[in-house]
Amino acid sequence: MPERWTESIGHAVATSGFRVVEFRHRPNAKLAEHYHAFATASVVLRGEYREVSGQREHRCAPFGVRLKPPGLVHANYIGARGAHALLCEIAPVRWAMIKDMVRGLEDTAVDPTPSLRFLAQRIHDELVNADPLSPLTLEGLVLELLTSTLRVRGEPASRVAPLWLRRARDLIKDSRSERPSLDEIAREVGVHPVSLAQAFRRWFGCTVGDFSRSERLERAANTLTTTTLPVRAVGQEAGFPDHSHFSRVFRRRYGLSPGQYRRGFRS
Repeated sequence: MPERWTESIGHAVATSGFRVVEFRHRPNAKLAEHYHAFATASVVLRGEYREVSGQREHRCAPFGVRLKPPGLVHANYIGARGAHALLCEIAPVRWAMIKDMVRGLEDTAVDPTPSLRFLAQRIHDELVNADPLSPLTLEGLVLELLTSTLRVRGEPASRVAPLWLRRARDLIKDSRSERPSLDEIAREVGVHPVSLAQAFRRWFGCTVGDFSRSERLERAANTLTTTTLPVRAVGQEAGFPDHSHFSRVFRRRYGLSPGQYRRGFRS
């Protein structure tokens, strides 16, 4: 069996503790059983695939993370849209340092979250625009990706946000307005606006406004890569009626203008 994927290898950068590789797989392709010599964390950027290992099966969807220990035999079944993915191989010296923290989670898959999506996009941008400082940057980004993955997967039940707060978060996610009203959301879930603002920051690590902006930017980024809508229309659909403001906050978040971001994914 080969020790790693070999089909359609794209950009690759090695650091002192990791090797980050970009892959593109053809639609409906099958990768026969194989294993990786090193522990890996993989994340899909576009498309999807199923990964089968013995009696276990994981669906790897965009911006979720799949963590595997070294030597795990598995096969991959690529979806109808193909798969554009990143594979982060973890060097043995680095794995030795973190394996106690991942004990019980070595073979797991985590659903996408805003932070995982942001980190995956940062890693991809750094990979395709590599310079002499990229290994150092990627080292930090991959460690942050692993930390975020473990926090999501290993979060105990006592750390689950209250139901009313999760409902408020869902309302913000579904909002199409540029500035969702804190008062309206608080009234909808039956709490005082001050209580909502304080609890939201405590549980989710950001303000309601920051979360709303992040969600709208992610919606815009997804639309840019999956449709041919004009950039201005993408911003309006995501709740940014002012095109210059949309371009400014998008560049601040992703390091690229909306047009550059679209062209980068298409290329």
